[in-house]
Amino acid sequence: MYRSSPGGLLFSSEAVRMVANPAFRLKMLLIATAGLHALIFNLAARRRMAAWDETRDLPIAARIAGFVSILLWVSVVAAGRWIGFI
Repeated sequence: MYRSSPGGLLFSSEAVRMVANPAFRLKMLLIATAGLHALIFNLAARRRMAAWDETRDLPIAARIAGFVSILLWVSVVAAGRWIGFI
């Protein structure tokens, strides 16, 4: 059974107003960037992930990618909170 997300329902009731909101546009841009970041990381690191289990430390590139991912998603949440104030 398909369930719509609350965000989708909120957007559909005020779509014109939301698209004009800069915080909403920023949130959508950040979500797209986070998705692209995850795709690139998955494609680039897939071959080497098995080797990570054999070592105790993650490669620095994987740590940086994790930090960027967390930063992007925290920014998505912050932009979502700003939607109501703009």
